[in-house]
Amino acid sequence: GKGGDVTSDVSNTISSFNYKTFDVPILLGAKVIKGNLLDLYVLGGPVFSNITKDDVSGGVIFDESYYTKHYMGIQYGVGIDILFFTIDARMENGLGEFYQNGNSAKNNAFMLSVGIKIL
Repeated sequence: GKGGDVTSDVSNTISSFNYKTFDVPILLGAKVIKGNLLDLYVLGGPVFSNITKDDVSGGVIFDESYYTKHYMGIQYGVGIDILFFTIDARMENGLGEFYQNGNSAKNNAFMLSVGIKIL
C-alpha cells in the first residue's frame, strides 16, 4: 500500500492515510549491459492508478472524499536479471494533484520488485 501523514509542523500529525491502488504501468526498457549470467537495464514510462481502498485517520476534513480517486504518474528505475531472477527498483512521481480541494500535494513512491522469469 501507499500512504503518508499530514502535519502542521514537524511534531504535530493532523491525519494519517493509507491506500491501496490498482496500477497500470506502461514501461519501456533498454538493456545497458547484456552478459551471460547478468543483464542490467533501465526502464521508464507512465503509470495510471486507481485508488481501490483507503483508510484515513484524523479530522473529518481529511476523509476519503478529500483525495482524488484516479491519478497519473511517471515511473523510472533500474533493474538486474541474474539467471532466472529479476530485481528492479523504481521511483514513482505523481504528475497531478493528489487532493481534490485545491491543496497542493503529489504522490511519490519507491518500489522494489523481485521476481522469477518464466520465459
